[in-house]
Amino acid sequence: MNTTQYQSTLTRLAPAFNELGVNPFGLTPEELYRVLMTTDSGRLRHILGTSTKVEKGEDEGVLTRVCYMAASIRSGVNVCAWASDGCAEACLGHTTGRLKMNQSQRAQLYKTCAWLVCRERFLAQLDAEIGTHTFEARAAGMRAAIRLNGSSDIVWETESMERALVWLAHGGSVAVVVAGETHKLSEAKSVASQLVALGWKGYDAIDGDKSDVRFDDPGGSWVVLYAKGHKALRDVSGFVRRFAVAS
Repeated sequence: MNTTQYQSTLTRLAPAFNELGVNPFGLTPEELYRVLMTTDSGRLRHILGTSTKVEKGEDEGVLTRVCYMAASIRSGVNVCAWASDGCAEACLGHTTGRLKMNQSQRAQLYKTCAWLVCRERFLAQLDAEIGTHTFEARAAGMRAAIRLNGSSDIVWETESMERALVWLAHGGSVAVVVAGETHKLSEAKSVASQLVALGWKGYDAIDGDKSDVRFDDPGGSWVVLYAKGHKALRDVSGFVRRFAVAS
C-alpha cells in the first residue's frame, strides 16, 4: 500500500493500537509488523493455532491449524463485511472457550493489525507456518488441514436462505446455526441432533460439531452447528435458526 493508504489504515486501527499499547506512528510497515508479531518474551507470534473443536479432527486422521482474527469490526476494520449483527455478536471468536480469554483476544488483535499493515510479510510467515504444519502432519501419519477464517470471513456470504438453497442445489454445503425455542444449551443440542437425523428443506444434514474437517463433507448438505455461548443462545436477529424440540 502507498503512504496515504498506510496512514489511513493506522488511523482506522487506532482503537486497537491503544488497547494493545502500541504506538505505530513513525514506524515503517515492516517495523510495525515486528512489533505486533513479537511476543513479550521475544518470540515470533504464531499466526496459526488450534482450538478444542479443531482438535476433534485428529480422531479422523486430520491435523488442523486455524487462524483466529479479531472478528467483524473488533479491530476497527471490518473483516466480515457481510456478517449479520447476530453473527458478529455471537461469533465464537470472542464468546466461547479459550477464545474469549483476554490473552486470546489480544492475540487476535495483534494478528489482524499485522495482516492489515504489512500483508506481504504476513503472507510470507503464513506460508512458512503452513509448510511446517504440513511436515508435522505427515510425520504423524495424518492429513494436514488449514482454516484461515476461524473467526473472520473476508469473502463472507450473507445468511440468505434463498442463496443457501441455490448453493445446496448446485452441490455445495451450507452451515446453519440452530437452537431451540428457549435459551437452553440442551435444547440447542437436541435440535441439532434432530436436523442431522431428519435433514431440512429436502437436503441431508451432517453434524458440524463432530469435528472441524469440512472438506470431506458430501455435497448438497447442511452443516448443522448448535448455538454456543450465551449471546448465540439468545440471538433474535435470525442468524440462529430456531426449532421446536421434538417430543
